[in-house]
Amino acid sequence: MKAEEITFGPLAGKKRCPGDSTHQPFAYLPVEDFGRHRSKPDGLTTLCRSCHREANRRWRAEHPQHEAEYNAARRAPDVTHTCAGCGSEFRGRPNRIYCTKACKHRTHERRRYHERKGETDGRTGATSDR
Repeated sequence: MKAEEITFGPLAGKKRCPGDSTHQPFAYLPVEDFGRHRSKPDGLTTLCRSCHREANRRWRAEHPQHEAEYNAARRAPDVTHTCAGCGSEFRGRPNRIYCTKACKHRTHERRRYHERKGETDGRTGATSDR
């Protein structure tokens, strides 16, 4: 049922929450108690904020290894890399390819517009003289 469909009566501006956190199951709550979810027809999350928070806490308690792996990956020590765009050495996370965002952008623009000398266009076979 869409929250905006109920426009009159005691349930106007309310939505039903199927969770069981701080209220009775399937209780009608004000739409302000729900988060936004643009892909849903009514634009709101299925669970109210308190039920969603409780569900997240339960999942994290049941899966402690996931949080440990995530934190370990985020805190990985920096590694020395060679930039794929300019060839300079830099330090960064293990999955980095470019030294800066600007270098990444320049490299992609060069590839997109075939601005390197002597490079042939894959479609026409023409050589760039820039």
